[in-house]
Amino acid sequence: MKYAIILLTAFFLVVSVSCRQETGVAIDPGNQPRLGGAEVKSPEQMEKEIELLQDEAFKFMQSAEYKKALECFNTILSQYPANPKGYITLYNIACAYSQLQNKAKAFEFLRKAIQSGYSNKAQIEKDSDLNFIRKDKEYSEILDSIK
Repeated sequence: MKYAIILLTAFFLVVSVSCRQETGVAIDPGNQPRLGGAEVKSPEQMEKEIELLQDEAFKFMQSAEYKKALECFNTILSQYPANPKGYITLYNIACAYSQLQNKAKAFEFLRKAIQSGYSNKAQIEKDSDLNFIRKDKEYSEILDSIK
C-alpha cells in the first residue's frame, strides 16, 4: 500500500505538469509528511487537488477548449484512480469527446461512467454537451442500461 501511494504521488507530479502548464493551476503540497522521500497526501489534500483540476477543466469546457479539459480530466483519473467520484470524471470526459465530435470515445466513456456508478439519467438527457451523440442508436442503448 505504501509503495502504491509513493508511485501514485510520483506519477501525479509528472502527469499533472502538462495540465498545470496549460492551466496555471499550481497544486501546493504544503508541509505534507513524506514516506521514503515521496509526499503522502491526506484525503482532504487529494480532494482539494481534484477540485482544483476539475475547476480548471470546467473553465476549459466553457471556453470550448475541450482538449485542454481532457488533459485535466485525464490527470484526475490517472492520479486518483481510487477517487470515489471517478464516475463523474468519466462522464465529463464523455461530454468533452462529444463536443470534439468523437462518437466512439464519447460512447466509450459514457459507458465507463455508467459502469462505474454514474446513474443520473436526467442529467444525461438534458446535457447539451452530449447533443452530438444523442440521435445515435447507441445513445439510446446506453440510456436504457441505466437502472
